[in-house]
Amino acid sequence: MENHHKHNKLTMLRVLFFCIFSTFLLSIQGTLTLTPNESIQGNTTMVSSAGTFEAGFFQFVNSQDQYFCIWYKNISPKTIVWVANRDAPVKNSTAFFTLTEQGVPVILDASGSVVWSSNSSRTAKKPVMQLLDSGNLVVQDGDSTKDLLWESFDYPGDTFLAGMKLRTNFVTGPFRFLTSWRNTEDPGFGEFSYHIDAHGYPQLVTTSGELLISRGGSWTGYAFTGVSWRRTLRLVKFSLESNGKEVIYQYKTLEAETITRLVINPAGLVQRLLWSGGSRGWEILSTRPMDQCDYYSFCDVNSLCNAWRLWIEEKPVELIDEVLDYPTTPLEVLRCIHVGLLCVQQTPQNRPNMSSVVLMLNGEKVLPEPSPPGFYTGTTQFPIQAESSSRSCGDRSQNEVTMSLLQPR
Repeated sequence: MENHHKHNKLTMLRVLFFCIFSTFLLSIQGTLTLTPNESIQGNTTMVSSAGTFEAGFFQFVNSQDQYFCIWYKNISPKTIVWVANRDAPVKNSTAFFTLTEQGVPVILDASGSVVWSSNSSRTAKKPVMQLLDSGNLVVQDGDSTKDLLWESFDYPGDTFLAGMKLRTNFVTGPFRFLTSWRNTEDPGFGEFSYHIDAHGYPQLVTTSGELLISRGGSWTGYAFTGVSWRRTLRLVKFSLESNGKEVIYQYKTLEAETITRLVINPAGLVQRLLWSGGSRGWEILSTRPMDQCDYYSFCDVNSLCNAWRLWIEEKPVELIDEVLDYPTTPLEVLRCIHVGLLCVQQTPQNRPNMSSVVLMLNGEKVLPEPSPPGFYTGTTQFPIQAESSSRSCGDRSQNEVTMSLLQPR
């Protein structure tokens, strides 16, 4: 056992020697590929063939901790999309990123000790690492790209890129999903996760441990309900596949020049972002949760918040209490819900007066679509911890109260 340990230590020291020797070459030439005799260290980086992405070590402000990251090469400020050693930064030491002779990606410190390893069980005769223009860092055997030995896309961080897959097994649950950073200066595994819930109809959910924070509705065949997809669908195409064992969700951009990503931030907000070349900044296309009504069970099950949430998810029938035993039809109840939502719209001028309400309830005319209710606090900056379905809404809007007078005939 002791001899085996010494052999491993000697092997790592040999790797370290090659790392130091090769660093000088890389610092001059840069690199598109990486072999076991080469390493990335200090300011040396690996670049994708078209120069879209770059990989190397990164230090946050006021920190000596070193993380091996992937970021957009030509976007400033630096936007990180993946971190290898999220919970294992290299501290107070020179760091080296390289491949073992078997093709396992590792991070070593100056003593040759392994700080982080991909723990890949597959081996290669001639391992080569390459950063693809999708942002995927891959290990292949020689020039073969058909069967990848390892890829960073199999280990998502807080960012969902085009070509990446979120996967959930019907039995064991999610195994490819997003996890938030602890904070903006610490990429360690945070509190929130974003994954596919495969119970019933598949849906995208944000959770904190076992607590469900929000959900994006069910799959419609081209997108998930409950989120405004109109502009997004002009930029990307989503797909959801089920093979009987698991559900796989991914997307691709419709135009090659489109740069977009989906991120779950340390506060638990899931945002779809689009890079704007004109303003040289990230434009927010959507945010989930968008307001308090998006937080699952934040209010009572019969509350206005819950009614509006179920309405936009096209599931208002869930508001009907099963104990109702008097003769009625779902269409009658749905019409009452529809009229009720029209009566609490944000803008008072859009609300029907009592005469119109009576006609709406007793008629069969097509009703106008309601706009969001006025009696909720609107957009929130930080998530509200939804502790139980019995929690009541706290703040109310400063929206004007109106009174409709019924005029006699």
